[in-house]
Amino acid sequence: MLKIYLPVIILLIISGCKTGEIDEISNLNEEIRFEVSEHLYLGNQVKAIAFAGPDHWFFASGNEIMEVINSQQKVHTASSPVISMAWNKKEEALWFGTQTSGLGRLKNGQISYFTKESHGLPRTDYIRDVHCDENGEVWFNTSAHKLGGLGHYKEGNFQFYTPENSLLPDNLIKSISIQGKNVYVATGGYVTQQKLIRISGENWELLPVNGYYLMDMAVDRKGIVYIIDDYSLSSAFPNNSGIFVYDGQEVTKIKPEMAPGYWYNPYLLTTDQRNYLWVAQFRSGAENIILQVYNGKEWIQPTSFPDVHIHCMAADKANTLWIGTGNGILKLKQ
Repeated sequence: MLKIYLPVIILLIISGCKTGEIDEISNLNEEIRFEVSEHLYLGNQVKAIAFAGPDHWFFASGNEIMEVINSQQKVHTASSPVISMAWNKKEEALWFGTQTSGLGRLKNGQISYFTKESHGLPRTDYIRDVHCDENGEVWFNTSAHKLGGLGHYKEGNFQFYTPENSLLPDNLIKSISIQGKNVYVATGGYVTQQKLIRISGENWELLPVNGYYLMDMAVDRKGIVYIIDDYSLSSAFPNNSGIFVYDGQEVTKIKPEMAPGYWYNPYLLTTDQRNYLWVAQFRSGAENIILQVYNGKEWIQPTSFPDVHIHCMAADKANTLWIGTGNGILKLKQ
């Protein structure tokens, strides 16, 4: 059953931003707190957020990449709208995907681009998904229907994986997520036949996920995979959308238990330091629900929440959730 908690004021004893190499957090709060602790950069449409270190983070709004260090802001202007970002700790550089300028890198205050023309990216210069692993390698989506595939950058060299040279079942890359040494890749293709691949070094494995229309994916600190399976375009089963859960052994599908007639339309996922799953969904019905949390046992939603569209979500090492919206950034301290 869906359970609703009122916001609970809980003392946070740990602070800092997501860097990938900070001491493990202890004494995490179990309660969900939906109260907005800060609302930053009102008026900005925030499409991506990335954490570089304590008091050092980035967000993207249109063509602008805002770099914030110790509350001081510096603006870097890209040549087209930025739609994804990832911090590469090994390089000390921000990698980002753009709408028409290919793959970008911001390092030492300078921006460089990698495009179809300059570096052989196999499709148009639209890069929707970018991630950096613990070795400093960059993984990104450079695909379309029957074109391109998974891009990989390592030590100055690019490699592009397609069904012709890898275990990928389709060219279209729907989502990428990284946890530890594992890279997870969801592929598109025909409905009911969308797949999930795990890459561990040289080992590629097809996982037992068979989706109707796979969308956003998140992997928690325990390696549990969550991925949206969207049925909203289905005329036969329009209200069958849910979230696949793969725990390394079996696949299950979860969704909140709602009143009859409720349409469940999730589109964005992230996990926090407690391994709770945060889900953004399109508005549906009189309840106007846009944000929910699954704590591994039950679904929890706020009694009220700002009327915003959520573009991105990320949890820092202090377990504060950062939500990029059409009107700035909401911070929810947990």
